[in-house]
Amino acid sequence: MDQPFVSVVVPVLNGGPALGDLLTSLAHVDYPAGRIEILVVDNGSTDGSKELAEARGVRVLVEPERGASRARNTGVASAKGSVIAFTDHDCIVTRGWINGLVAVLSDPAVGGAGGRTETYMPKTAVERHAARTRQLDAE
Repeated sequence: MDQPFVSVVVPVLNGGPALGDLLTSLAHVDYPAGRIEILVVDNGSTDGSKELAEARGVRVLVEPERGASRARNTGVASAKGSVIAFTDHDCIVTRGWINGLVAVLSDPAVGGAGGRTETYMPKTAVERHAARTRQLDAE
């Protein structure tokens, strides 16, 4: 059986280098390349985020009205996939992220799925504490 087509929707407003890191991680997911599309929805960036995404060859949409939810909805409206996966521009996904979501969603009793998140490159004492606390809570 074919894997479902997955649309990954990424809202972004001035994503900077973090967007590049996310796109790199998405390029390395363990999922058939022909069964995934990445939709970066630019929400008014002025830092070159849109151009960075275009240079990476992903589909870029523009949502002029600010707000991550508006950007996500724009992505959903243009998505081709039967599965919609959301991530933010400052995240890094694991190689098995999409396979994990698809596996859980193959159960007809499941309508949505999520996974564990960890702080992205904690810099402050508060962020380091939050990352440690989440790690301990997950074990």
